[in-house]
Amino acid sequence: MAAHEEAVYLLRGGIRDGQFTSVAHGVTRLLAMSDAPGLLDVYELSDSTAVHTETGAEVGVFALVGQEPTGDEIPPELQHSPGHNPVPGSS
Repeated sequence: MAAHEEAVYLLRGGIRDGQFTSVAHGVTRLLAMSDAPGLLDVYELSDSTAVHTETGAEVGVFALVGQEPTGDEIPPELQHSPGHNPVPGSS
């Protein structure tokens, strides 16, 4: 398997509950902007699987396990807020 291949996962919990995302193989923890200012939602790979609503394929699941402060590690330009237009400058 190539080093940069990705798989599709379901996000379970938080404001992204039910969303699908592509993740590089080997990733076991995701950080995503929360709807709470200054916090990140923390998702961890679980043993669960789900069925993709559009393709019918079985996918893995990342489950919400908590939140942590954004801190200084993530620059503001990488902190995309959730919502209708989550990426600043896009339409």
